[in-house]
Amino acid sequence: MSTDQHLQSAAPSAAHRHYTAFGLRWRSSLALPFADASGQPESADVTVRFGEAPARLPASTSGTPHCWEASPGTALLAVPSVARYLVRRQEIVIEPAP
Repeated sequence: MSTDQHLQSAAPSAAHRHYTAFGLRWRSSLALPFADASGQPESADVTVRFGEAPARLPASTSGTPHCWEASPGTALLAVPSVARYLVRRQEIVIEPAP
């Protein structure tokens, strides 16, 4: 699958899908091809959604600015021309690049 095809298959969806993978229950607004789609719509261990991710973490304690940063309970990964990924405890927020 080409990168363009992969990005199209991961396009935002209004509906959330439920999965199981790695011993966790996932609720996601994008397809997770690595996961079993038979997950039940119960409380999720991890939620993946599209939204806004900050350009920088206000109180980062480690990392390389404009690439990745971390602070207690939060991580930010920036992939130029692709997306920023904000990871907080039970949530992954993806902000695609314009």
